[in-house]
Amino acid sequence: MKHSIVGLITLFLLAGPSAFAEAPATAPSGATGAAAPAKPAASSTQSADDKILTEANDLVSKGEFDKAFKMLRALAAKGNTTAQMRLGALFSIGAGVKENQILAFGWYQTAADRGNPLAQVEVGRRLLDGRGVDRNLPLAFSYFMKAAKKGDAIGNNLVGLCYLDGVGVAKNEHEALSYFGAAAQGGSLDAMNSIGYMHANGLGIAKDDKQAFTWYTKAASLGHVEATYNLAMAYHSGAGTKKDDTQALFWARAAAKKGHRQAAALVLILESKPK
Repeated sequence: MKHSIVGLITLFLLAGPSAFAEAPATAPSGATGAAAPAKPAASSTQSADDKILTEANDLVSKGEFDKAFKMLRALAAKGNTTAQMRLGALFSIGAGVKENQILAFGWYQTAADRGNPLAQVEVGRRLLDGRGVDRNLPLAFSYFMKAAKKGDAIGNNLVGLCYLDGVGVAKNEHEALSYFGAAAQGGSLDAMNSIGYMHANGLGIAKDDKQAFTWYTKAASLGHVEATYNLAMAYHSGAGTKKDDTQALFWARAAAKKGHRQAAALVLILESKPK
């Protein structure tokens, strides 16, 4: 099985500045970890953990997954949540160890239940998809909410989506808009686009094309593909701004270059118009 080294490194870095681990070949359950050390010791431990993580990243960048796995198992067994997340990632894709989605979920859940918001998001996603665990939409929502309460932008965005579509919780457009707002403040481009969509369609708030245009512009300017297409359509239709097919073509081309099919179709339409 071939693995994307770039994808792995990205995932590891997103997991944070801690580690992987040399523990059992099964996911731990109910482990409480050692008592909290004094502050000087904690600082020293953190530095050691960061060093292991850095070394593991270097090994992954070289494709030496077996060594990375062995180096980081012990750290996960000691309770390092980043290490636990990374073990979940390795089990998920079968890098350095045989692929096992059940064990992947177990390690993600271990990290999530110890308070890691990135792991809480991943557990929620897996509960939605049924990867390594039976599908459970209300429980998925509860994990997204845990991450949201920690201020995690992705968690807030996912809670917003759940409220918007009624996934694992009663549909509530006002709550959806509130959580999208929190996610947008945290930098979520998906949330910015969703806020634009809700303004454009009058969901949870009065329809306001100008506000929709403002939010699409924010997200598109930062590279969000769907928002880029939505902005092109706003210019093309004159929704919330003056109709301007030159701007529409500019933004449609930008989205099309990133693989957006509807944007590509819009480009063909605009380029075929008589000048």
